[in-house]
Amino acid sequence: MQGNNPQTSKRVRFVLKQEVKSIKTFALVIGAFLLCYTPFFLLGTYASSKGTGTIPHDVISAVTWLAFCNSFCNPVVYSLRYRQFRESFRKILCSPQTLMSSRRADSRVAPLGRTNDDVSPSVNEIATTNGNSGQT
Repeated sequence: MQGNNPQTSKRVRFVLKQEVKSIKTFALVIGAFLLCYTPFFLLGTYASSKGTGTIPHDVISAVTWLAFCNSFCNPVVYSLRYRQFRESFRKILCSPQTLMSSRRADSRVAPLGRTNDDVSPSVNEIATTNGNSGQT
């Protein structure tokens, strides 16, 4: 019988613990979704029956931003619940490439394998392609 094997019972407990953790994480994600989107959907239902003129603009903005906040909640929940996700998320946010690109004053995006200097042609290149040699 495998039921009395200590290794099997350890494995079963480990799998059960992981399943319970996944269920709790799923409940947190669904709870955050309901918390953020329920006011949005209720307001949308109310607005469709009564009209948006009866709802103050500040309320509409607040409820819309609350719905947008749900996008922020998921990475936070997963970072709090899973070490591997937290480490990967930290690597992405704190990588030198990410830090350099966020600090770059130039917002142009270069294709892979090219620098931003390669993306925009110089004045001389534009003049040459237009038939001028750069002289006025």
